[in-house]
Amino acid sequence: MMKLSGLLITKNNAITLEWALRSVIRYLDELIIIDDFSTDNTVEIAERFGAVVYKKKFVNFSEQRNYGISKCNGEWIFTMDADEVMGENLGRIMPYLENTRYRAFLFARYNLVHLDPDVIIRSPQHYSEWQVRVFRNDGKCYYENPVHHQLRNCHPRLKLPDINIFHFHFLLYDYDTRKKRVDYYESLNKGDGHADCYLFEDYPHYYSYGVEKIEQSLLCDIKQDMKNVKYEYTVDWLEQKKFECKIRLKTKIAHLRAKISL
Repeated sequence: MMKLSGLLITKNNAITLEWALRSVIRYLDELIIIDDFSTDNTVEIAERFGAVVYKKKFVNFSEQRNYGISKCNGEWIFTMDADEVMGENLGRIMPYLENTRYRAFLFARYNLVHLDPDVIIRSPQHYSEWQVRVFRNDGKCYYENPVHHQLRNCHPRLKLPDINIFHFHFLLYDYDTRKKRVDYYESLNKGDGHADCYLFEDYPHYYSYGVEKIEQSLLCDIKQDMKNVKYEYTVDWLEQKKFECKIRLKTKIAHLRAKISL
């Protein structure tokens, strides 16, 4: 059985880290946390989930994650952000890790703007962000670019649309706070602010329901814990159904491709 290492980088993520780890921990053979000297109880939460925590001063995102890769022992690495939650279908990745020609797997990430039901932003910027989140740990894969870091040497890859990532950034932070992050990313690397990805109010967008769900007991706890929900939107029923049919078709196609490839 192939072993799967979990890798997260953190700094003062106590609000969301427990949600993230609850959504994934049962699938991981080890959990590696690279922490930028958090001053809240981020490390305490990580250790409660059995994580091995390494302290490293943040320079940029690629350097932090590459350091984390060097600490992972599994044949595969799963990575996520500390303000994300994986959907209830994550376990479907496990059969793909045995005897596959693929070096990496991509999941669709959705930016939540509502919790009941799971409402996501749909637009050219936010419809879905395909993210490489599981990749071979063979010493060849590495990240580059300081802000919106990209994984290199990870082809061939396969998209799995029925395994989803749910991002809480828009629920937790108001416009002014997100604007400061855009400015910070610009200071790290000019052109990497990507205001269209963070300040969605300023760009064309609309909304729909997600297809996969967050596990119900976890979602109930998130709703209870969430104090700063900024945006609550409703969605046209017809738009929802169109979206769900489109994703179901993509899922069937992806499964057929995977069966052919395995």
